[in-house]
Amino acid sequence: MDIIYKALLEAIIYISGRDVPDDIADDDLKVLENIFADLANTNPEQKSALIKAATALRDSTDDLVRRDELECFIESISENI
Repeated sequence: MDIIYKALLEAIIYISGRDVPDDIADDDLKVLENIFADLANTNPEQKSALIKAATALRDSTDDLVRRDELECFIESISENI
């Protein structure tokens, strides 16, 4: 798995899954929206590689919350291919 994809996925999972006050959550949402906007502009090969990395991470964990976060990410990116 490409380390860049893994690092990006870890950051997305962390940001999207943390429990913070509303003002911080609003900022987190803006960051995630910016990330997803940038990812929407990547080419299909890059998106496929990112999905492959997310699938590998999802399949390697027993943490149900982490699995759900990764599944949501995979579905979201898959819609834009």
